[in-house]
Amino acid sequence: MAITTVGIAGAGDVAKFFVEELEKDERFKIVVLSRAPREWFASRSTVQMKITDYTFDSLRPIVEDLDILFSFLHDNSSFYVNAHKAMLDACSASPRCKRFVPSEYGGDIDKYPDLPRFYKPTHGAFREILNSDSHGVEWTLVNIGYFMDYFLPPAKTYMKPLTGIWPITGDDVIIPGTGDEPVGFTSARDVAKGLVKLVDAPLWDKHIYMCGERTTFNRAVEYLQQRRGRPYNISYRSAQEVADEIPAHLDDDDPKYLWKLYMDEWIYAGASAPPEHLVEQHRMQYFADVRFRGIAQLLDEEDLE
Repeated sequence: MAITTVGIAGAGDVAKFFVEELEKDERFKIVVLSRAPREWFASRSTVQMKITDYTFDSLRPIVEDLDILFSFLHDNSSFYVNAHKAMLDACSASPRCKRFVPSEYGGDIDKYPDLPRFYKPTHGAFREILNSDSHGVEWTLVNIGYFMDYFLPPAKTYMKPLTGIWPITGDDVIIPGTGDEPVGFTSARDVAKGLVKLVDAPLWDKHIYMCGERTTFNRAVEYLQQRRGRPYNISYRSAQEVADEIPAHLDDDDPKYLWKLYMDEWIYAGASAPPEHLVEQHRMQYFADVRFRGIAQLLDEEDLE
């Protein structure tokens, strides 16, 4: 039986789901790259941990022993570009590891490549590097919309709450836009199952899309209200309100509120919703035997746990 060594850069929340799905197939050897030890990963007998500072010199001996590399690094600074460039260079230098899935996991990057806006100097800059044909590495950018797990109680998912970003906080909902704009949601577990399928896929498209449910925030909140048996306190922030506020925060010392505004813009622009025709095309092409759950299915199944 041939063993495929799968590298995972970034020992975070989504990586936990991916490790668990890879563990279901004994063909996979799992190597997790991290800047520091991470107990959840280090405690698993299936996982080999490698400490790296994400420079080329640090990555090269690690990547040489991999067959494929997935990144889950998320950062809104130049570290994102530098670390991913070093990973790409390490794959390019490796005689063995010639497949690379950088950390993307956004929305419709074909129609809205620069949304959310903090993607432009990070993801956008690295996409330009990827699109040069000189590195000799096959790559794909996987996009899934919003992680559906943010609808779950924190105890039901590895995903940490998006405090200050997610429109739902307790009994309060503040929806950017009209609430009728399309939004895409995919559970992190289902994303991980899809990524496992990409390991064996013979050829990747440059952009690959998954989506569990394409809906709107109005419909999602209406369903949640029915399910919980009591209403939310719902309010709206118009696109114009958000757009007018952005310039005042461009030079904030702490950019977190600006990033929240950019995420609001991502929602009301419809940019979080993966394109329907490509979702269906890629579902047939790569994920025919993956069951992507909708919001109701995810919540129902988690209630049974």
